[in-house]
Amino acid sequence: MILLSKNNNLFNDNIKLKDIFIGYANGESESTEKNFLDLFYINSNYDEIISNKNKFIISGRKGTGKTILAKYIEKNYATNGYLCTTRKISDFNLQSLIDLNETVLPKSELSAFWKWTILLEICKLILSGKPNPHNMKTVFYHNRLKRFYCNLYSDSIFTVNSYSKSSNNKLGGIVKIPTALNEINTSAEIAYNITKNFQKNKYYNLLNKLDCLLNKCLPNYDLILIYDDLDEFQRNMQDDFSYIDLLLSLIAVSNDINLRLINTNSSNSRILILLRDDILNMLHLYSANLNRLIVDSEVNLNWPKNNYKDPWDNPLMDMVLSKISVSVKDFSNMSKECIYRRLFPEKINHQEASDYLMDYSFGRPRDIINYLNIIKNTYPNAKYFGSQLFTSCKPTYSSKFLNELENELSIHNNPKVVQESLNLIRDLKYQTFDYATIKNFYNKNVANYPNITSIDNCLNFLYKFGVLGNTKNISRNIKKPKYKITWCYGDGGSSNPNFSEKFIVHYALRKNFGI
Repeated sequence: MILLSKNNNLFNDNIKLKDIFIGYANGESESTEKNFLDLFYINSNYDEIISNKNKFIISGRKGTGKTILAKYIEKNYATNGYLCTTRKISDFNLQSLIDLNETVLPKSELSAFWKWTILLEICKLILSGKPNPHNMKTVFYHNRLKRFYCNLYSDSIFTVNSYSKSSNNKLGGIVKIPTALNEINTSAEIAYNITKNFQKNKYYNLLNKLDCLLNKCLPNYDLILIYDDLDEFQRNMQDDFSYIDLLLSLIAVSNDINLRLINTNSSNSRILILLRDDILNMLHLYSANLNRLIVDSEVNLNWPKNNYKDPWDNPLMDMVLSKISVSVKDFSNMSKECIYRRLFPEKINHQEASDYLMDYSFGRPRDIINYLNIIKNTYPNAKYFGSQLFTSCKPTYSSKFLNELENELSIHNNPKVVQESLNLIRDLKYQTFDYATIKNFYNKNVANYPNITSIDNCLNFLYKFGVLGNTKNISRNIKKPKYKITWCYGDGGSSNPNFSEKFIVHYALRKNFGI
């Protein structure tokens, strides 16, 4: 049984953990909250996107808040009269089935088909709005666009594929010939049989017409089109060049259309693309010109781990406290410091709660929200997030953390390699180790890891995604060691491991690994 601290008698309110709102791990779910616009935590990333029309790629590690940021932009702009929608890769797949009739899309057509798909989505957005009835020109072109779309899959967009004509001649009248006995009646018919075979017009034959119609309409509409879940192809990117080509083409076409929107419309209309930064980094290997485009168009969601004086000033803790402040009336007029001291009065393992959460996360919102929600749901009647509650819920959180990590790793490597790499660290049973130790262990047990062909590549892979970090003693006093830990995802962290330093296993994984 978890006992509440003696500090409990200092609480002069009846607020329990079940009464507060921390957020959802899934940004799309949180966006359905009635007061979502008030709950959303606005940081510098939002300001950067809004103030710079050239920014259209929102990147970040899985769980850093890309979807929830896009949903805020969508809903906030919608309240200001913008036509907004979010599309996923499944919408692209459906459109390709409709327009390509299950044929494979050639690489040479990728740009044209993305342009068709995006312009068609813009067309739908425009038609979901109403033209200014006092502007006859706007009404005229709106109606023309509507006729084009309504007739898109009717006879008007079909072309004759083949034509055949046949005739069958018969006597076609009645001729009366008088004879001595009776009249002889003779008839004749002439019949024609015409056959036409139709084939649906190719999308690229209609692209220019759609393009011209939108040119007339776009100056009169403000819109936001968002593409999300682009990493949902359950494939290995290193082997799937069609997926890589698909994303590269989407980025290039979106950039072209956005430049056109900037020149056409004085508003903030644009296409936004949400993309994991690990996937974006992979794309650089396949395009010589991508970096030049990305430099001007990317906003990377990064939550600084350091550079704050007080625990409640940590950006991720500030985000949590902001949501709580909005969700609980009794806390609405309290300072962040007061709310923090009310809900996190105890240190965990001699650390402030904010520092502990940073160590047990990848420094991203999803991890923090997951851990606190596990505590909240396990102890709904608790008055605060106490040390014992964190410790008690650590196993559950560690399992969820690992599941999230495995999902992220699956797109970058063979599932067997991923599992064996994690098992190698689990089997080693050390929280920290040097290169020689793990290499020796691997060589002795290589039969258990048949899909790991290189221990160096394995360590690089695990370091890149935060399973491992580097640690070294920076103290000159042998009796009082002081260790510096660097993570690939942290401030000042290197993108490659240092094999001369010791490796350290991420804190959040240790409970699940049994170390």
